[in-house]
Amino acid sequence: MPVHSQTDRADLVDIMTVHIDPELSQQGRIESYLAQIKNPYRFLCGDYIVNLRFEEGGAALRDRLKSYFISLKDA
Repeated sequence: MPVHSQTDRADLVDIMTVHIDPELSQQGRIESYLAQIKNPYRFLCGDYIVNLRFEEGGAALRDRLKSYFISLKDA
């Protein structure tokens, strides 16, 4: 069962439209990103809905991404 099945696609922000001013402080960049994306756990990336969730004791995102890119290279 999807965690956010009630979220309307029209309510989601496309991350491709988010602009972060590199002149802002780190805190300012974080605040700007959160204000623009509205929900950092569920957003659009083009035609795709991205859902982020984290499991306690799960693999680190860095490890997951590394495995993913290695699988692309080997395919």
